[in-house]
Amino acid sequence: MGDATAATGVSRRDLIKRTAAAGAVVWASPVVSSSAAWGQSVGDCNECDGLTIYSKYAPGNSQTEGNQCLSPCEPVTVLSSQILIDACILNVVDTVESGAQQAGLGFSEEVRLIRTAIKSTSDCYFSICQDNFCTVYRNAPGTNSVCDEEHLHEDTTVYTQSPDPNPPIFRYYTDEAATQLCGQSHGGGTGEPGCGCASPVRAVRYNTEDVGSNGKPLNFIEVILCLKGTTVTPGQFCEAT
Repeated sequence: MGDATAATGVSRRDLIKRTAAAGAVVWASPVVSSSAAWGQSVGDCNECDGLTIYSKYAPGNSQTEGNQCLSPCEPVTVLSSQILIDACILNVVDTVESGAQQAGLGFSEEVRLIRTAIKSTSDCYFSICQDNFCTVYRNAPGTNSVCDEEHLHEDTTVYTQSPDPNPPIFRYYTDEAATQLCGQSHGGGTGEPGCGCASPVRAVRYNTEDVGSNGKPLNFIEVILCLKGTTVTPGQFCEAT
């Protein structure tokens, strides 16, 4: 089924062949392995009823293995952020600028956010669907964990700061344009709304300007998405213009 051509798109195999130069590959890394198929655990929010996608967003950063914060289970398709943007699966709300401390991404309603992370100077900060994206975890890059278990890795800690970073590292929205705020990470300092977002997350704003004592740069963003209800990647979700 994963190799069948659909009227609304191309098969994963064809997509990989056609976009290899743009960075589409099947995830195959010795540090990311599992004896269980993706989504085998019923009720686990890591479960995907379609195509699982890993992507990294930041100008100048490649989709190479060994330089990532997240460890998705196989099988997962690695797609460049530009492919997702061109397909209107990913929407850039705020561009990552060199040396900047904020950015934002929106997601088509065709996908569901599973995990997201940012890489700063030397640390990874990430949030996961298991607690509705409330807790922020931190570890050092290169310490890849067992797939889907970054938060359980021996080098991973729950990130705390007193007072909480304000603005928070992650803010979650229920619309792709990031205007309808749903929640934020680890309390996010003072004010409402509260920690996490129980609704489908359609956009995330990322901010590291109050991380640590002097803030930190935001080098790149990672997302793991579930393209719902299909094992093929459609050509695009954009409306005709």
